[in-house]
Amino acid sequence: MKKSRSIPKEHVASLSGLTIYLTNLPRTISAEKITQLYRIRWQIELRFKTWKSHLKLHQIKDMKVERWLCHIYSQCIVMLLSMMTTGYLRKIV
Repeated sequence: MKKSRSIPKEHVASLSGLTIYLTNLPRTISAEKITQLYRIRWQIELRFKTWKSHLKLHQIKDMKVERWLCHIYSQCIVMLLSMMTTGYLRKIV
């Protein structure tokens, strides 16, 4: 007879709300600080993902360096304004 490898529902429910971080940070750093650092890191990852998908750097054609820099700067300004607007709207909603 084959053993079941499923996790009992009670065990899963007991882990609800539990967050586990695997890190090589020193033990002197508190769990609260690690949680804060990972939240910030995750926000940075999300920003880079958004920038990568919206800036579409892989689709840029051959152009002069000056034009390329203008394009990048303008796209960054648009993304920053978008982030600021989103943050503002989240506060008022």
